[in-house]
Amino acid sequence: MSRIDLVPPGPPPPPVPPVGPFPTGKPIPPAGTPRFRRLRDRPYVFTQLYPEIADGQAARVPVGRTIEVQLPAMPTQWNPSIDGDAVRQRGDVSVYPSIGQFDGASAMIAIPFRAVRRGSAAITFEGTPVPPPWLPDPYALRVDTSGR
Repeated sequence: MSRIDLVPPGPPPPPVPPVGPFPTGKPIPPAGTPRFRRLRDRPYVFTQLYPEIADGQAARVPVGRTIEVQLPAMPTQWNPSIDGDAVRQRGDVSVYPSIGQFDGASAMIAIPFRAVRRGSAAITFEGTPVPPPWLPDPYALRVDTSGR
């Protein structure tokens, strides 16, 4: 019977310092309590799944924050309407290609809004032509805005 030594004889090799995920040569920072900065410029993003996941509850968004609704598009175009004065449409619509991600849609459309005052609003999206059968038409997002 033969024997295989996995550790060569002699003194142990020096420890290898861990290196972070990027090739900067800097070591991985020690574990500790992470410090996060508030990212006020990041939007609250809602997709076609939100009403189902939230079980019909309204989305809660602080006043002054951006809301972005992302829906599958192309060939469907979404026309938003707002019932209530707590939310306003803001800026231009962005279209991102997403070929193969959704059946019957070749892009993702992102429509920005802003929570402008306390209250509630309903954002309703009508699809033209009719969206895929697995997507509700009209799509509705209820929003409650707060003062914080």
